[in-house]
Amino acid sequence: MSSAPLSDRLHSAARVVIAALGDRHRVLPRWAVTYLLAALDRLSKGAVDLLRKLEAGTYRPRQPGLARRPATAPRAPRPAPAIPFPGFRGIVIDLIGGGRSPINGPSLHDLLQDPALPGYVQACPALARPLRPLCRLVGVDIPEWLRPPPRPRRPRAKPASGASAKRSPPDPTKPSWRLLRAACRADFVSWHWRTNSAPPDILLHNMRHMLSREVIDLLRPHFKFLNAVYP
Repeated sequence: MSSAPLSDRLHSAARVVIAALGDRHRVLPRWAVTYLLAALDRLSKGAVDLLRKLEAGTYRPRQPGLARRPATAPRAPRPAPAIPFPGFRGIVIDLIGGGRSPINGPSLHDLLQDPALPGYVQACPALARPLRPLCRLVGVDIPEWLRPPPRPRRPRAKPASGASAKRSPPDPTKPSWRLLRAACRADFVSWHWRTNSAPPDILLHNMRHMLSREVIDLLRPHFKFLNAVYP
């Protein structure tokens, strides 16, 4: 276990991932790289700032304020963001190609093993808010002490009577984390196939739809690395 402060190790781990993602900007869509670089920087900076205050003993929890008065008029719902936060676990590692080019340097997984971190999260619950999405982005399992308390499930909204049950086919010209993950996993499976005499059956079974010619032709104009893998 490193003797460096947790804040410095988290900062270094985030910089390593950000640099690896930046190296892939020539073969990945600009919207994805720009979004993820900004998200990683924002989340890591928020967590590092809180950790430094906790380590220096200058963190002061907010005092509970007075109960808010109910609003006279209901607030208008927020518009959906143009690019939603990616819900796929490990999307950053998929984009970097971590399965074939491991990231060398401090990792978030090692940081979570530090025995001092659970105490910091207990003293400052706000610290867990940036750490959880960071874990999801890089595919690290969230430990129990970092998980939020369970919430009651909301009832699903019933579709309108005239709504179509089938989804429209995705448009590769628009931001889509789903298509981006499919392209990166197809690239990884093809690389794994070429470097091994026989790929694992379970891998092929799970990825067969991503290796179809139709999917590759759909994604080829938008992901340059597929042109080298599927000439």
